[in-house]
Amino acid sequence: FADLKDEDDDSRSISLQLMTTDVSAGRPVRLPLPDDNNFYFDPDEIAKLIPKEVADWMRDRATETMKIGERTVHRVPGEGMPVILGIRMSLAVPGLIASVPFYERREGYRPEYVEHWFSDGAITSNFPVHFFDALLPGHHMLSLRNGHRHAETAANEFNRIGLPKDLLR
Repeated sequence: FADLKDEDDDSRSISLQLMTTDVSAGRPVRLPLPDDNNFYFDPDEIAKLIPKEVADWMRDRATETMKIGERTVHRVPGEGMPVILGIRMSLAVPGLIASVPFYERREGYRPEYVEHWFSDGAITSNFPVHFFDALLPGHHMLSLRNGHRHAETAANEFNRIGLPKDLLR
């Protein structure tokens, strides 16, 4: 996600936020993760879900590692997370597209980690209205509506855009 920021001119930056679901904890998670997140990834597992070159890039830039048996897992880069991984985490559909595994360190417990599986953000947050900064946002917003609608209804609503009537009073 850091690649979407223009350090010299913030007006040229893109603020991309996505939702994923931590199905292990049963909670929605906003992406990108904060830099101080406590999640780790196995590059070999991640390389099955995104291009190996991207998984290797993440491994090479990891600031921390943790041992899980014979495996070495690496800290998830937070704001520096590649967009392709965020999209993959957000679009994992249970039963169709595999979830993304991360590990969380647990101090003082056995085992010393918990496995977390991340899947489609719509599981816990189908339409994340908390992403909007105001009723009429100061920047462009994109929302996709999935589902089948009757052709007549779609034709009648095609040119209609508006605010809820209660807000216009």
